[in-house]
Amino acid sequence: MSIVINYELLLASAKASGDFLRSRFADAAIDTALARDVKLAEDRQSEEMVAAGLLSDSPWGVMSEEGGWLREPASPDDPYWVIDPLDGSYNFMRGIPLCAVSIALCQGMTPLAGAVYDFVRDELVHTNETAGLYRNGERIDRAALGGPSSLSTGIPAATRSNAEAAAKNAESLNAWGKVRMIGSAALSLSWVAQGKLDGYKETGIRWWDVAGGLALVRASGGNFTVANDDIWSPLEVSANGR
Repeated sequence: MSIVINYELLLASAKASGDFLRSRFADAAIDTALARDVKLAEDRQSEEMVAAGLLSDSPWGVMSEEGGWLREPASPDDPYWVIDPLDGSYNFMRGIPLCAVSIALCQGMTPLAGAVYDFVRDELVHTNETAGLYRNGERIDRAALGGPSSLSTGIPAATRSNAEAAAKNAESLNAWGKVRMIGSAALSLSWVAQGKLDGYKETGIRWWDVAGGLALVRASGGNFTVANDDIWSPLEVSANGR
């Protein structure tokens, strides 16, 4: 199958949504307050903006965090778009500048193209027609920074009251010099791709949280594993820049 990727549509969709979110940063409207999360009006509004363009200007299926399948792929082998319209909603609501728009085009569990827009800093990191990693349209090389190795991760809510699972999670971090939890998988993976972080590992994460960032890791020459092949189930994902 010959897949033509509309990069203009990918980047324009991420940028338009991010520009809107920047205007609402730290001034969010809560739709639903959950025990360990929030759903914001801006999540839904951002999704509507991104999905409208993808549905009208691309033939592929569209999967989103908020709405599920907005259009299912015609066949299992067809590519499909994956949208996380606002990754890091809690940070966004609190005015913590660690949040992003994430969009990927995937085939099965392989991310073919992607963009992660750190709209607070106006940094749109993306793949392109030619190989490599790009930021705001310019080709960039992965930074080679020194110092202790660094990992971005999260603590699954399900393990917080499970001492055995919590101990296992803590043990897996011992190999890393520094561990960071920033509250956005998309941004974490973008930083792994750029070389700001060395690795990412998280259990219980969702495909829409990581698909765009994994496309960037792949484009930068990094590696990743996804310990599940069901795009609707919680995943165990690890990535590194080398």
